[in-house]
Amino acid sequence: MRGDRDRRSWHRGKVRATSKRPERTRGAREPSTEPSAESGLGAEDVPGTTTQRVLDELHAEAAVEAGAVPGNEFGQVGRPFDRRAPFLVGFLGALGVACALALAYLVVAIGQILVYFGLAFFLATGLDPAVRWLYRHGLSRPVAVLVVLAAAFGVFALFLVFAVPVAVTQASKPTVRDRHNDPDT
Repeated sequence: MRGDRDRRSWHRGKVRATSKRPERTRGAREPSTEPSAESGLGAEDVPGTTTQRVLDELHAEAAVEAGAVPGNEFGQVGRPFDRRAPFLVGFLGALGVACALALAYLVVAIGQILVYFGLAFFLATGLDPAVRWLYRHGLSRPVAVLVVLAAAFGVFALFLVFAVPVAVTQASKPTVRDRHNDPDT
């Protein structure tokens, strides 16, 4: 199909006859190989001109091989893909395993954040009935939330006030086992 000289291709919006090495259409930008007066570089020193020319030639050859025409810029439809091909099945299986491992790694990596979200969810769910009760009795919702949060922090502070001294006292007393092992007592 590459050597078919009477094929026509669609390239940069122009229809043109193609040969093995397609010629440029009128109006298409030809990369300049002239030395630039501003840069002071010779033709061999201008970056990108050769690369662009090669890319344009490859694009034109691919358009010819695909059978691109003005009504069908993407070329002819190829044969249907076999979805039971071993390569595809293996690739999709490996892709599924990779996604599962990435998801597991993500859950482990942000596990502490997920714990905080869970704690916030249960606190919000647990304190919502009190907020609703205050809202029904005339307080605005933001004020009701602040009152409930202040009460919750107050209960937590009272717990610390009463529990910490007891825990410190318990931790500082020697145990029965320590009395038997201490030669001074």
